Amino acid sequence: MKIVSRRNVSAIALVAVVVLFIATGVWTVRQDEEGIVLRFGRVARVVQPGIQFTLPWPVESLERVNVREVREISVGYRRSEDDPTRTRNEAEWLTGDTNILDIRLIVTYRVADAVKNLTRYEGDESRYLLRKCAESVLTERVAGMGVDELLAGGSNEIRRAVSDRVARLMERLETGIEIESVNVESIRPPLTVDQSFKEIQSALNEVENDRYRADSAVRRLRQKALSDAESEISRANSYRKDIVSEAQGKADAFRQLVAAYKRSPETVRTRLVREWRARVYANNPTINLGKGEDEPGLRVLTK
Repeated sequence: MKIVSRRNVSAIALVAVVVLFIATGVWTVRQDEEGIVLRFGRVARVVQPGIQFTLPWPVESLERVNVREVREISVGYRRSEDDPTRTRNEAEWLTGDTNILDIRLIVTYRVADAVKNLTRYEGDESRYLLRKCAESVLTERVAGMGVDELLAGGSNEIRRAVSDRVARLMERLETGIEIESVNVESIRPPLTVDQSFKEIQSALNEVENDRYRADSAVRRLRQKALSDAESEISRANSYRKDIVSEAQGKADAFRQLVAAYKRSPETVRTRLVREWRARVYANNPTINLGKGEDEPGLRVLTK
């Protein structure tokens, strides 16, 4: 009987060891996960997706971390757990010109370093730290901008500042978190003064439209003045060229006349007198007092 009992005990012990090994030493790591093997609570190695084996508990254990899932946190508000479409404000931000705005952000991230995220922070500590860092950076950036600048187009600046600064903080704090994106859901005045802000914004938009129309009118008038000036300059240049050309022609003719006069003074003098008489008689009615039209005589101007 004792031999049989010992065999039974050995068999039971062997079965217990096998069951313990299967229960605490065989693991399945999914494709979107990394497995962190802990030996007495310290990181022993990192295993990839697939079936993995460890020493039975309590010597080793395996923690699985999803490194591909894109997660998100909200900044400035919280969604209701019962109804995700319902939200509540958690904070309001003071601008550089002492106005208050309701700003809402969504920060998406993923766990890039499973070892750091698992060993340095417990539970949702890294997620909580990420939210606080985003709130701190947002507070600092909004305090450096005016309300008009934020409402007119501050989304891009806030998105860039929060994304860059928070990413550096996460790396410095060794959270293992990598920022995927920062989306600005809304920038608006608090509901209690929303209508007053809308009226002010409408007035500012009207002023901006008037300024744009005035600038457009100035540009049109300036363009017309420049066009008219160019036309006047073109006509003046053309007139100058004509006058210069005419003067040069007269000067050339006079030089030719001087040269001809030097060669034959009497002939030139007679021709000049005849030309002068012809011009005078052609422009003024006259009466011939001689014997005939071609005979020498006296011609009297009637004007």
